[in-house]
Amino acid sequence: MRPPSVKEIAAMTSALTPSLTSRAVINRPTTTPDGAGGQTTVWNVLATGVPCFYSNTGRGGEHEQVVGTRIEVTENWVFLFYPYQDVKHKDQIAVDGRSFEVGSVSGPSTVNIILTVGAEEIL
Repeated sequence: MRPPSVKEIAAMTSALTPSLTSRAVINRPTTTPDGAGGQTTVWNVLATGVPCFYSNTGRGGEHEQVVGTRIEVTENWVFLFYPYQDVKHKDQIAVDGRSFEVGSVSGPSTVNIILTVGAEEIL
């Protein structure tokens, strides 16, 4: 069996377009000096209006963890983007008034028709 051609892969990707119904903002963290000898995290907008689809994974429900002096509640979600969208571990995704932190990004495969991203909603 021969691998799909570039044209066939483009057709498969394009067939997914109607499913990418939401538009996201991708934010990337950078560390900068805070002026007092330490560092602070600054969120830079990497991309806006990024077509995507997202859904709750339905696995595990909410998770609680103590972060500093507060309890952070998160929930698992999966995002689908066009292949080669620039999304990395620890990026934040803002969509439909919600915020998510990227926990995993699917690695490259022989045939890339969609990029799958695992994220946790920050509640």
